Amino acid sequence: MEDIVETRILLETWTARVGANRGGGEEDLEQAVQLLHAMDNHGINRATFHELDARFHVALSSLAGNAVVATMMESLSVATVGYVKDAMDAMEDWPDVISTLQSQHHSIFGAGQAHEGEIAARLLQEHIEWFHKKAQEATATGHPLY
Repeated sequence: MEDIVETRILLETWTARVGANRGGGEEDLEQAVQLLHAMDNHGINRATFHELDARFHVALSSLAGNAVVATMMESLSVATVGYVKDAMDAMEDWPDVISTLQSQHHSIFGAGQAHEGEIAARLLQEHIEWFHKKAQEATATGHPLY
């Protein structure tokens, strides 16, 4: 899992930097906005949030305009489905976790929209590392995942 986390950081921070300064991508931008708002639904369950979260990260990556990187992000998303689902299911503090994730997503998206690619990249790295740490903590009492 460490390799996947490192790869996500590498790809997503690069796409944040490029995407923040790139024009166009209106369809991907609109999709990211819709996903962001859908994740804000107070009654959202973990499975739906996870699906929307994965799609949001792919949509953000697509804003860089590199189809190969977007495809790689989709593949990484598929590769982590079980790990993330198991971790989310094990999180006893889910209301706090989802609140933090929602806030992080809005901050990342806002930085990108403000053309602050370095800030968006830093926030994305912190977001990915924070969730990975929470996932490790949540699953530490059970069997190791991957």
